[in-house]
Amino acid sequence: MKLNAKVLNFGTLSTLVLTALLAGGQAHATPGDGYCEGEKDGKKYSILIGRHAVEGHPDDYEEVSIDGQPVIRFLESSFDYAMKNFGVEGKEFYLNTRIAANPEGEIEFVYPEQSLEQDPDGETWYLNLYLKVPGKSIAVEGVEMTCRN
Repeated sequence: MKLNAKVLNFGTLSTLVLTALLAGGQAHATPGDGYCEGEKDGKKYSILIGRHAVEGHPDDYEEVSIDGQPVIRFLESSFDYAMKNFGVEGKEFYLNTRIAANPEGEIEFVYPEQSLEQDPDGETWYLNLYLKVPGKSIAVEGVEMTCRN
């Protein structure tokens, strides 16, 4: 009987260790998350917007992947909101932006005008991604992305 208990305990321990190893370093979706995807120059860009709850949480993040490989993560708390002029002098045209930086790189989301005609259910929105990750030789501008809650 003792042998069976040891085998069961070893099996349970093995399962826990394997689960922990498989989960390490990977982002996992929760009900509050969002997801964006777009393509430019033959590469697929995606952003997982990790939300822990409806209200802000210190561990909320935005993780960018290229061709399915995570390249950089920014904490939600590091983002600043701004209005950026995309027009010319005398014909200013401002759009909402969100900008963040960390020691690895910089990111900017530019939000073009959104309309209910594009998405009547209100679950889809659009953004343009600007990303610089010098240590990985990544610099991309204006990736048009479609996002969903």
